[in-house]
Amino acid sequence: MKRFLLADDDPNLRSALRLMLETRLKTPLIFEAADHAALIDQSMAHQPECLILDWELHGFADHNCLNALRDLLPDLKIIVISARPEAAAEAAATAHIDTFLSKTDPPSEVLDAIQRLNGKE
Repeated sequence: MKRFLLADDDPNLRSALRLMLETRLKTPLIFEAADHAALIDQSMAHQPECLILDWELHGFADHNCLNALRDLLPDLKIIVISARPEAAAEAAATAHIDTFLSKTDPPSEVLDAIQRLNGKE
């Protein structure tokens, strides 16, 4: 995977994810979205291969958005992250995401998830 979209309203988390991806992966293209509108705009403009999505993203109502993204980008791999995994894990599971992680998981879990998803291709 070379094109990533980081969708989270926390700029510090987006920066940390960006730094990790840039240092661990070779020449990734990384785009960012701070809300639902930017998520849609960036997805249409850049057609990412992997979306790392905060389940509580501002303006993100439910998994209907993910269904629309899957219609637009059928090969999109989706990693959902949440600060409240107990509340979001079940809902995320019904949204046909590829991987669910807690924001308290070690950063290496994101890289492990990306590697697993690359193996699925």
